[in-house]
Amino acid sequence: HLRTDELETVDEETAMFHTIEKPVLAKLEGLVAEEEEEESKTNMKSKTRLRVLVVEDEDEIKAYLKSELSDEYKVETCSNGKEAYDLILRDTPDLAISDVMMPEMDGFTLGKKIREIDGNVPFVYITAKSMKEDMKQGYEIGADDYIVKPFEMLELLVRIEKVLERTGRARKVLTIRNI
Repeated sequence: HLRTDELETVDEETAMFHTIEKPVLAKLEGLVAEEEEEESKTNMKSKTRLRVLVVEDEDEIKAYLKSELSDEYKVETCSNGKEAYDLILRDTPDLAISDVMMPEMDGFTLGKKIREIDGNVPFVYITAKSMKEDMKQGYEIGADDYIVKPFEMLELLVRIEKVLERTGRARKVLTIRNI
């Protein structure tokens, strides 16, 4: 510890540590607490408000997507395009994520039907179909994005957020986290 006369000789510009007065410190702590509280409220609203429909016939992938997306969105799942179509007719989601190759109704057919029901519902394909012709077909149907399996979850989350922002369905929903 230094004596008072030693402290006065410290060059303030080069000093690594500065003393913060208690009233200033309390004000800073209050501002940080208010900011954290507001951020917490915002995240809670956005995590429960937007509905995402995941259409995937592989149970493991469907469960993984639901688990990962549930932190940010209210997630509903279907195992094929027909189930998804029936659900969409009853209650349109904010975003649909669909595989392409599925039994009963494939993702391309589902995409066409989504566009017929509501041309504004954003949808994203996540599929193993990586040929340029398949991607072209997906985009021609009206997909907002086309992601080839295997995919990185962080990439999917960012793409979902950007699709929702572009379509005016969300404002800054995603909380970036370690994945």
